[in-house]
Amino acid sequence: MRKTVVAFTLICAAVCAFAQDSALKVGSIVAARWDDGSWYRGKITAIKNGKLTVGYDDGDSLTLERSAIKLISPSPKVSKGQEVFALWEEDGLFYLGTVSEVRKTAILFAWDDGGQSASIPFGMFTTDVAGLAGQPVAASASPGAKSFVLWHKGSRVGEVESNGRVWIGGTAAGEIEPGGRVWKGGSVVGEIGADGRIWEGGSQTGEVDADGRVWRNGSMVGEAPGLRLPWAAAVYFFFFIDE
Repeated sequence: MRKTVVAFTLICAAVCAFAQDSALKVGSIVAARWDDGSWYRGKITAIKNGKLTVGYDDGDSLTLERSAIKLISPSPKVSKGQEVFALWEEDGLFYLGTVSEVRKTAILFAWDDGGQSASIPFGMFTTDVAGLAGQPVAASASPGAKSFVLWHKGSRVGEVESNGRVWIGGTAAGEIEPGGRVWKGGSVVGEIGADGRIWEGGSQTGEVDADGRVWRNGSMVGEAPGLRLPWAAAVYFFFFIDE
């Protein structure tokens, strides 16, 4: 009996996988992984030798394996309590979350990072969440600049590129070296260790926790969720050392 159940499960999985693959064609809307490991919305523009070329919404293009693509249905079968992978239009990235309500042409979606619920229209999420368990829930980026968003006092104020360059209000403000040293105005203003502790002039003055929250004198002063620790230091050095 157990062998029969296992075999039936495997057959169902194979049928579902075939159905999804057969639905993928030129023109299909998808969530597709970029080189930085994040997922962005796009459209399949070519299929050749088992690989698919995706034209991202920002104009970039990339040829990918099937495993790096999730089909987005314009009329998905979705139910309350179901986990889905949805686009946050604020930064152009997909995040995991749970459906809290199904409406006529949209879902009410609760982000896994605990952020405020959002209404996500059909065509902006995928129900295919296989293999996404380790996906970040709050790293903010834009597919064009490949940058991570910085927040200060509840507002989006800048970003950090994947090469460590920091932009504030559209202007280059400094950079963060891979080792954690932070440059501002042409000078080293401090550094952050692998343990999240922030140093200025040889003294510890703050820290960044594993969730990207930035602390100073025991109070949270900002956040850079999803960033590696050296980049999260930008929140501290570019917004708080002059205050």
